[in-house]
Amino acid sequence: MPGDLTGGDLTASSVTDFTAIDTQVDFDMGDFEETVTVMITHDVLVEGDEQFDVYLYDPDTGEALGDMYRATVTIYDDDDSC
Repeated sequence: MPGDLTGGDLTASSVTDFTAIDTQVDFDMGDFEETVTVMITHDVLVEGDEQFDVYLYDPDTGEALGDMYRATVTIYDDDDSC
């Protein structure tokens, strides 16, 4: 079963913090999870942890797939303030 995967900005931006997500994932019968790689943009700004959402939709209807169609991803700030 295919699903469309998209990302949505929260405190993180798909312009400056991560590569925008717009892809399709395929679930085999009985599969409940798939792995998707999201490229994080490294910077040297001390800006605290940031977040974005990932949404899974039915490619034909645009409706959310299942009860857990959204996941929030946290980008942990690893830059020093000194």
